[in-house]
Amino acid sequence: MSEAGSKLIKSAQQALAYARGEESEGFVVHVPEAVDVKSIRKRMGLTQLEFSSRFGFDVRAVQDWEQNRRQPDRSARVLLTVIAHEPEAVSRALDAKVKSNNVDVRWVNRVELLRAVEEHYGPYAHSSIHGVSHWAKVEDNGLLIAPYSGADTIVVTLFAWFHDSCRVNDHVDHGHGNRAAEFAVTQRGALYQIDDNSLQLLLEALRDHTDGRVTEEATIGTCWDADRLDLTRVGDLLNPKFMSTEKGKELALKSRTL
Repeated sequence: MSEAGSKLIKSAQQALAYARGEESEGFVVHVPEAVDVKSIRKRMGLTQLEFSSRFGFDVRAVQDWEQNRRQPDRSARVLLTVIAHEPEAVSRALDAKVKSNNVDVRWVNRVELLRAVEEHYGPYAHSSIHGVSHWAKVEDNGLLIAPYSGADTIVVTLFAWFHDSCRVNDHVDHGHGNRAAEFAVTQRGALYQIDDNSLQLLLEALRDHTDGRVTEEATIGTCWDADRLDLTRVGDLLNPKFMSTEKGKELALKSRTL
């Protein structure tokens, strides 16, 4: 890393501390009021998903920033400013964290996750009714429900992309949940890192998502509801009694009136 890059990283750390209200003795920071996120991203030649994954942003936040629906908060503007000047330095700093073996560090490498599950599923990943478009919709559904249910959003995201990744057909495949759980375990530390308790939630959600059960456990229930809410893609009428969360039931009921 260049000397300038090192200074920028140090400045970013100080600025983030300042933005959080922590003391930063002898340091005066200028945080820009606005940042051109699209320009920064385009200059790096990245898609919105790639940019979000590389620097730890929510892709929906990036979309909102670029469409001027809302502005990045103070901490995000600090990080974006450093990215604009020293993107590789930030990538290296974040990559070092990602590769840590400390299970208290929770992360998902979305770019590699999406690539891995597509490759694992095979050549029909983009045409199957249980493929990429379904996985993306399940994630959208889950992240819509999560603020209401209190679900673990990392587990919800992992469930969305793993749950049907081991299917062998688009029809009856009773073992695909167990295979998905086994696959997910092998990818821990490579594609994602979560603590043991969160891993157990993920594995239970994967193994049992085809059984038609409901649960009071918020994260598992959110995962299952997110999957079942996309049954409309095959013409099924949603039944609120098969939803675990209140928000899932509300969305299922609403779909019946459309």
